Amino acid sequence: MVTRTTTEAANAEHVESLDDIAALGNEMETVTVDPKEAAADLRKETLEITSALQLLRAAAIPFAPEHVQEPLGQVWSDKQLEVIAQCIVDLCRVH
Repeated sequence: MVTRTTTEAANAEHVESLDDIAALGNEMETVTVDPKEAAADLRKETLEITSALQLLRAAAIPFAPEHVQEPLGQVWSDKQLEVIAQCIVDLCRVH
């Protein structure tokens, strides 16, 4: 036979069922987001990371040997850095 203390019995009355907890969890996951606002946030995050990557490019290229400085500038073009930043944002949002 299991006996409960007074505190355990009092707390048991306030315990929600698993279905109630699951329903609350589902409500928390279904947050409505304005698509325009979400796109603006995504663009802002991408621009922030792009700026950081451009700063790193500007810092790294002068330290590279002269014969690879121009190719690095082409490989790490603004467009490439923006695509890399978008990938970073997407990965961070997933995790």
